[in-house]
Amino acid sequence: MPKEITSNSTDHVAKAGPLRTALICAVLSVVLLLLVFVVAGAGLYEVEGTSMSGSFSPGDVVLVESLSLWLRIAPARFDVVVIRDPDNAGSYMMKRVAGLPGEKLEL
Repeated sequence: MPKEITSNSTDHVAKAGPLRTALICAVLSVVLLLLVFVVAGAGLYEVEGTSMSGSFSPGDVVLVESLSLWLRIAPARFDVVVIRDPDNAGSYMMKRVAGLPGEKLEL
């Protein structure tokens, strides 16, 4: 009689080590985070002028989230905001919030 050959169906499956599992989790976390930023309308902007010197230098690249805008969260004093340039279509300006609604500013 011929001998019957049996094998365990999981013999060919490679077991992932803890390092590989951690790497896969890290990569998936980064991809998920980037997807959230893209869906939330986050963007990268390059600083061009010197009006924010001290905080940002020309050539710096900043990541700006706009989720708080969608959630209608008002910026607080000293927050940095990115707004469309009213004089130059397609261009943006980076400014720091100095005053809040109802306050008077003196120059």
